[in-house]
Amino acid sequence: MKLQNKAFEFEFDINGQPKSLVRQADGKQLLNTADPGRGFYLLGRDFLWDKEAVTPLCTLSMDGDTLVARDDYGFTRLAFAVGVHDTHMSFSLQRIEGVPPENLQ
Repeated sequence: MKLQNKAFEFEFDINGQPKSLVRQADGKQLLNTADPGRGFYLLGRDFLWDKEAVTPLCTLSMDGDTLVARDDYGFTRLAFAVGVHDTHMSFSLQRIEGVPPENLQ
């Protein structure tokens, strides 16, 4: 999946991780492709085992101007409004599904 404006082209891999961030003016790769980061994920707490719980959001899709990120099982779904502007892009969380309200505090 690619997002593009006058300044950048931002591409995500099939697993939801960043794949490429290229500056349009000179074609320079700005992302450390050897270590691009985890991508979209939820970070929480597993109270049963008293440890950190990470839920990777590995499936990305666009629905108009909304980026939808889902976990592997389709239970957890986050929707982000995507703003594509001349010089930057923004992601604003719109909706969270599949997460109990008490876990969002």
